Parts: sequence; C-alpha cells; structure tokens
Amino acid sequence: MIASVEVANSKKINLQATGSIPNIQLDNVNGATIYLTNDNKAGVEIITCSATEINVVVAGATENDDPAEHPIPQQYISKFVGSKLVTGPTEHVGV
Repeated sequence: MIASVEVANSKKINLQATGSIPNIQLDNVNGATIYLTNDNKAGVEIITCSATEINVVVAGATENDDPAEHPIPQQYISKFVGSKLVTGPTEHVGV
C-alpha cells in the first residue's frame, strides 16, 4: 500500500493486510481484528482513538505454528515523572 487504511465508526470488522502497509488508523471502532503477516508487521503503525476490543493477529513463524494474537490496550494510566506527564497502558500482573 502507498497510503494508510482508515476505519471510522464501525463495529465488528476484520482487516487483513498481505503486503506492505505503513499505518492503520481506527477511530471510534468497537471490535476489530487486524491480520498481519510476519513480513509486514514490523513496518506498520496502528493508531487508535476511541477504539475498543482491538486484536492484532500475526501468522506463526512457520506454516505449522499457530498464529499469535496481540490485544491493543484500551485502558491507560497517566502519572507525573518529575515534571512530565507520562501515559502508558495499564498492566495487569498476577497469576
């Protein structure tokens, strides 16, 4: 792809990119699965705004390996580090 893919105001979508893709933008999307290859996953930037239930699925290393699913966080925590406000995804730790 030469340009980006943008999805807005959608529910329950599936998006598959088999070639090179610079970025994917999801705005006000509820429930999306993005399928990427091992070749294009390193070059893509995924931008989300007001998006929930977003999962990125990447093919296994070989044809016999299962695909890996990576959820995009929808909860963030912000805190001051010195005088700078830093925001990052909320992490749930435990067994």
